[in-house]
Amino acid sequence: MRTNVVDMQYLIRLAERSEVAKLSAIEKAAAEPFYDYLSTLELTPDKLDEIVSLPFLLRAQTAGRLWVAIVESQPVGFIVGRPLAESFFIVELDVLPSHTRLGIGTALMRTACDYAQAQEFEAVTLTTFRHVPWNIPFYETLGFKVVLVEDLSVEMQEIVEHEDRYGFKREHRAVMKAALIPQPLLPDLGEGESESRFLSSVNSKSLSPRNRDLGCRGQSGCS
Repeated sequence: MRTNVVDMQYLIRLAERSEVAKLSAIEKAAAEPFYDYLSTLELTPDKLDEIVSLPFLLRAQTAGRLWVAIVESQPVGFIVGRPLAESFFIVELDVLPSHTRLGIGTALMRTACDYAQAQEFEAVTLTTFRHVPWNIPFYETLGFKVVLVEDLSVEMQEIVEHEDRYGFKREHRAVMKAALIPQPLLPDLGEGESESRFLSSVNSKSLSPRNRDLGCRGQSGCS
């Protein structure tokens, strides 16, 4: 049952150690909307459960690459990424079905992109299912574009091949990329003032109510 969360406030922050074990339940719940597409994707339900292992999440938490969305002191969504040579790769994005369409997925993505920008990555990359209707359009509203097979980097080819061996057939997957624009240093601002230093191809319109997240989740990327 969907919770009444029209005006609910949420906080995006780095995950705490004690919260990591709770993320598996979010991942499993976020997989449920994909069950209607198992036949199309040539998958069994078990392939959508526990895509990211607890040890991986713990390492990411230690490294400061795991963020959570908090509502009433409890995590309702998370995003985790890892560095590649040429980009920051989104490994997983999950939001509880009861808390979708509130902009939480968008806010988590923006947070990861801010991190990538601060770490001087040139782009953010991810993989997603082609034949789930909300996936690619969601990321496109954030400035991501599908990368042609012939344009994939060696690292992204290896990720697609790894997913294919796992059971996510490459013909059902899409690689997407958003370029990050280098930003010149800005002068110090006066006390109480602030300036956004996030300059990327992620569109500012993505934060408007019309473009809030569609409850996507990711498998070795984002779906």
